[in-house]
Amino acid sequence: MNCRDETTPITPVSKIEGLFEEDAYRTPKSSASAIRRFLTWNPPHFYFDFFKVVKNGARLATHNEYTRQNWFDLSCDVVRFIESHGGRLDIAGMSNFQKVDGPVLFVGNHMSILETIVIPCLVLKYKELCITMKKQLFDIPLFGTLLTGFRTVAVSRENPIDDYKTIIREGGKSVEDGYSILLFPQTTRTTDFDPEEFNSVGVKLARRVGVPIIPVALKTDFWGNGRFMKDLGPVDRGKTIHFRFGEPITVTGNGKEENQRIIDFIQTNLAEWRSMDG
Repeated sequence: MNCRDETTPITPVSKIEGLFEEDAYRTPKSSASAIRRFLTWNPPHFYFDFFKVVKNGARLATHNEYTRQNWFDLSCDVVRFIESHGGRLDIAGMSNFQKVDGPVLFVGNHMSILETIVIPCLVLKYKELCITMKKQLFDIPLFGTLLTGFRTVAVSRENPIDDYKTIIREGGKSVEDGYSILLFPQTTRTTDFDPEEFNSVGVKLARRVGVPIIPVALKTDFWGNGRFMKDLGPVDRGKTIHFRFGEPITVTGNGKEENQRIIDFIQTNLAEWRSMDG
């Protein structure tokens, strides 16, 4: 596990006070001119802005200055540049975790790198956060350095049994330390949600540590997976970025019913969004 245990509590941020404090958020309609859209709404410019944020985060991590506040600010910067490049966010259900005292497990589908970067700014005003992610991400220049600045549980995605043990052990320790966990039980990122690949490690961890699950349904194929480098794929402004957080779920018994509730929540929302966005 890579982590910085010393975190600075979030204090009110005056320049973005009120951001993500309601149940829902939708990107305001863009007023960008046609000339600005032509000049700046293109993949090279998009990734240039993205790496500026990553570089800043890596610098903070290198100097041991990556506080919870800085993480929140950097995540919000990503939201800003996504919207400045024509991305539209549609977020709902944030009150479902805002009203829960103490840690929760955010358990959802995994579609692109976007959710790993955006969800922190939705959550960090209310909860400490630890993210489960692939070990291989730490090998990416700059981005891997940035990841050393916050708490993670790193898994290989190669040995399911070892990954399960790691998540139960280190995820459980993180919850004991007061952290909520962001967990994607799928074997890999994919735009096609397959319930057969959505394992039950989330409900098993929730049952063991005694915290509720917040199901997360998301559609983030605005930022596609690349053919040669998975994190740097095509950008499709015709696709709205959707996040929906469900009601807290308390796990009882063997967790099969609760895991199916999470799957149903994801499938229902994906079907709705696809009918809207195509």
